[in-house]
Amino acid sequence: MLSLSTFSVAVMALVIGGFIPPATAASFASPLLVVQGDHFVTVPTETRFRDRPFNATALQSIPTWSDACQTYNLPAYCSYRRQYLFNNATVTNLGASTEYAQLILTPNVALSRSEALNSARMLSRGRMRLNRITEETRERILYDETDPEMGGGFILELFRNNQGRVRRIVFTVVTP
Repeated sequence: MLSLSTFSVAVMALVIGGFIPPATAASFASPLLVVQGDHFVTVPTETRFRDRPFNATALQSIPTWSDACQTYNLPAYCSYRRQYLFNNATVTNLGASTEYAQLILTPNVALSRSEALNSARMLSRGRMRLNRITEETRERILYDETDPEMGGGFILELFRNNQGRVRRIVFTVVTP
């Protein structure tokens, strides 16, 4: 007999392989995993941080890449989505197999630019320099630290509201 995680992975494989549509798969999915139309597996929301503010220590316990796949009991090269609730923000952890990984911080209250950059440094786990803006518009500030020849590296986007405060921070790691 298949375990729930093995069953869910098997259903996901059928969707990714094109053998069944995501809508059909959703009716088979276990309560532990939900197959999405974009082929990401949504892992149930993590609420253990809901009484604490977003901070670097808690962020260190959020797995990414293959560590996330292993932690979530998924195949080694998986595509996953999981939200982590804090009392002042939500962190969305996304991974697309070996192509990219993202951490998205959505604060409950929009942040100043300096507050957002402090949070961005936490999201990047110190890997981004953030000393040169690549592009700035009214809606978005972009820091692109990818290697133009290799294509891999880090991207940080700060999305602003109409008042210029940061409403969402997206940190992306891309592979060549």
